[in-house]
Amino acid sequence: MIAIRHLLLLNLVLTVFAVVKTAAIPCDWTCTNVDAPGGFGWYDGSGDYISLAEVGVNPALAYSDTKNGKQLVYNERSGNSTWTKEVIDTRSFRWLQLEVIASVPTICAHINGSVDDLYCFKRNSFENWTTYLVDTNPYADVGHYVSLTEWNGRIATAYHHNSYNDLRFAYDNGTDFVVETVDDGPNDVGKWTSVEIFDGYPIIAYYDDSTNDLKFANRSGGTWSLSTVTTAGSVGMYADMKVLYGRVYITYYDYSNRDISLAKSDLAGGWTFEDIDTSGYTGTYTSLVCIDDRPGAAYYSDTLNAIRFAQYNGSGSWVYDSVATSINSVDSIDMRIVGGKIGVAYHSESTGDAASYCESSTACVVDPSATCATEPVTATATQPSATQPSETQVSVTATVTIPTITATQASDTQASITATEISLTATQASRSEEHTSELQSHSFTSYAVFCLHKKIAHFKYISPQCNNL
Repeated sequence: MIAIRHLLLLNLVLTVFAVVKTAAIPCDWTCTNVDAPGGFGWYDGSGDYISLAEVGVNPALAYSDTKNGKQLVYNERSGNSTWTKEVIDTRSFRWLQLEVIASVPTICAHINGSVDDLYCFKRNSFENWTTYLVDTNPYADVGHYVSLTEWNGRIATAYHHNSYNDLRFAYDNGTDFVVETVDDGPNDVGKWTSVEIFDGYPIIAYYDDSTNDLKFANRSGGTWSLSTVTTAGSVGMYADMKVLYGRVYITYYDYSNRDISLAKSDLAGGWTFEDIDTSGYTGTYTSLVCIDDRPGAAYYSDTLNAIRFAQYNGSGSWVYDSVATSINSVDSIDMRIVGGKIGVAYHSESTGDAASYCESSTACVVDPSATCATEPVTATATQPSATQPSETQVSVTATVTIPTITATQASDTQASITATEISLTATQASRSEEHTSELQSHSFTSYAVFCLHKKIAHFKYISPQCNNL
């Protein structure tokens, strides 16, 4: 039941409509080998350094095809089952990431061998890609642990300079690539990079391999500011970062405790931390996304020999599911929302040393368009003037906090819900009332209706997720 406290309005009829998210965990997962399996060895299969993106509504993968000389491959699915493989470059590749930049599939990758340079590729058509040399040095090895994002409609990438042991950032200025040294040590810094854009500028999470710490770089104008996120043990490997609710979220592996953890900050203050999963040895190869306006993470569990999925339930804890089981080891995991489903790509010797792709059922994602943009929600209401109730209205601002509510996803069902408080502020005299209501759930959309019948005024809140309903 719902308790509504501190209603500071006279003559009010209050109606609130909101989409209530329900996690359908465990999900119904379907997994398949995308490329032909190799010979059950790390050097004769396909799928190394696999990366996933949504192209249109289809899953697309980029990876190193080890069984064919580690050539760079792009593989996109059309429909529900047909994968089309393209060979982008026949040289030997390691460390890569696929993103859609300015609506175009784009890959940045490290060429391994006699060159050891960082290249990026943009797709024009089938097996027709434009090649960009981003960073090169005839006597150095650059481009390890590459991370990719879009900045001002162009390529921006962070990576490790393996010869100089520093963190670098490169971006396309429209004419050429500009390369900046972000952190030059003296430690070995810049492994497991993750780059995003925050308030219009790039930010980078990365690992300091000398101090075993998770670190953070923030660019403002042309200047980089460096800081340490946490020094609590050996922490920060496999970092993945996203901007959710206007804050920075980083998932990472806590090697000291063999757990997956989360750090978050609005960058105006310090960092707060929480454990995502502490069950046994778990948390390598993390991948972080927004699912139904809540953080979700994919990662590997050594204890369970499984690829795991965890989602924050909105009330202080996480719920868990196994994406793929009997997986003895992996070397890469990537997760995205693809075509209204949760997609997870991975490479493992257990699946024939092949590129593998798993997807959830549609029912596992309530709102695939949710972006974790804002939290909590602020809405406005209107109320007639006490002196002219029939003609004049004044604006009233309300902050509505609606917690996560669990409901059965069947039609015509009901479930009890609990809301902490809905508070409205107005200039009129205050009063306090307490009323109750219940949740109505129809298919995947739920709404709460509460009324305090004192006539005339109406307050209506429409969740951002209702815009397309």
